[in-house]
This record gives sequence, C-alpha cells and structure tokens, in this order.
Amino acid sequence: MKRFFLVLATMVVSLPLFFFNVNASPPDECLEMIFPNDYHQVWNEEWKKWDWVGSINLDSIKYDTCKDSPTYGKKFAKKYFMIQFIKNYYPFDNILDTNEVKHISDISESKPELKLKFQQLQEIFGEINFKGLDKILPKESVLGNPRCRIYFDEYQDYESIEQYVLHNIDSVKNFLYENRTFIPLNVDDYRIVQNTLIIEPVPATNLIKIKLNNNPLSKEIIEIFNNSGRKIKELPFIEDINISDLPNGIYFVKCGNQTGKFIKE
Repeated sequence: MKRFFLVLATMVVSLPLFFFNVNASPPDECLEMIFPNDYHQVWNEEWKKWDWVGSINLDSIKYDTCKDSPTYGKKFAKKYFMIQFIKNYYPFDNILDTNEVKHISDISESKPELKLKFQQLQEIFGEINFKGLDKILPKESVLGNPRCRIYFDEYQDYESIEQYVLHNIDSVKNFLYENRTFIPLNVDDYRIVQNTLIIEPVPATNLIKIKLNNNPLSKEIIEIFNNSGRKIKELPFIEDINISDLPNGIYFVKCGNQTGKFIKE
C-alpha cells in the first residue's frame, strides 16, 4: 500500500511536466517568422501615389515549420502576456510603473504559494519577467482588478501556455497573449491577425476549404492577400478555393469582418 501511494504521488507531481512535453518547444531551426516586421511605403508608379506595403510583427511571432513536430503550425512568442489575478491579490508589494520590470524573487513575501507556483512554472518554461501596464492607473483601480504583463526569455507555444497557467495557478483569473501582430488588408483597413476563419488543410497545396465562425451562409466577397499585404484574388464566397496557381508562401484571407491565414506549399 505504501508503494502504491508513492507511485501515485510521483504521477501527480509529474502531471505538469507531462503537459509540457506534449507541447514542447520545437528546435530553433523549426521556428520561422510568421511574417516580417517591415511595414513601409513604396511609390506606386501606375497610380502615382504612395502605397503602404509589408506587415507588422512587433514581437517577432514565429511558427513551427517542421512537419514531424508535435507543434507543427503552432505560433510561438515571448511577449507580452496579460495576467489578471483575483481581486486585491496584486503579486508585488508596490504597483509596477509602466516600464518597471520585476522577477519571481520580487513577489511579495505575503504570497509564498504564488511565488512557489511561478518558480515551478519557470523551471519548465524558462525565465519569467513581470512588467507594468502601458499606462499608469489609480491604485484603487489596479487593486480592484490586479493585473500586469509577463514576458519570457524563451519562445513559448502561447496557446498552450495560456491553458497551463490558468489550470495550475489558482489565484490567476485570466492569462492571455497580447497579439500585437498586424497585416494591412488594404490602405484604409488594418486588422489584428486572428484565426476567426477556419481554413483547412494546413498547409495546403491545391485547394483550401473555408468556413466562417459566425455566419457559414454569408455571401460576402472573399479577398486573398499575399505576405506583403497586396490583394491578389477577389471572388464571391465559396467554401472550396483553388490555390494551385499561387506561389508557395503565407497568405491571408478576408471575408466580411473575419480574417484567417493559410500556408501554400
């Protein structure tokens, strides 16, 4: 019986590590920038005007390109994550200024359990840094809704680490990656890139299938943009789109107020 409880205890302790192994970071050579941070103006000789081209990737988001990797196609980033704690549970003795950075060792001595949880997190995912919000808020506001930003020294599968933190630190109310990556869909329309469209398969070769999350029967026009933000296709909404004529690369799809991304190989 004693041996049984020893084995059970070992299994419980190893659960977080098992979760990490399933979502382990790929080798560095597998990670490539999802698109460059090179948004700039170029002269359009045909229309005699300046056009904005390129893309915005402020935090150097990457994705796993190795087909044999368990995280193939997933996105990886280091910063920034917004973390929100339960009411009146600010992790430090003093509220962080806008650009102030703290570490796990700086967590208030009145919160030993929280410090231990973050130490365990750091042992798995690498160095963790805490940073103040973009703007200074009244103390009462921050304590009523305690939050700050977190960033890592190493790239993380940010969708998986969101779930890991929420399921392993009881005092965390919300933990969400701040996606500051943009793609210009046209000169007057800038949208955060989010997978609001379901596009399959990943990657694609000859055909992609599109489904709208909010309105699958929508008759909106579909627009396809290349990695430089230039529109290369426009067609009435259909679920199956032939992409065999497109060069290999990353493309973005806009339909109404929804956007998505696919990779052509």
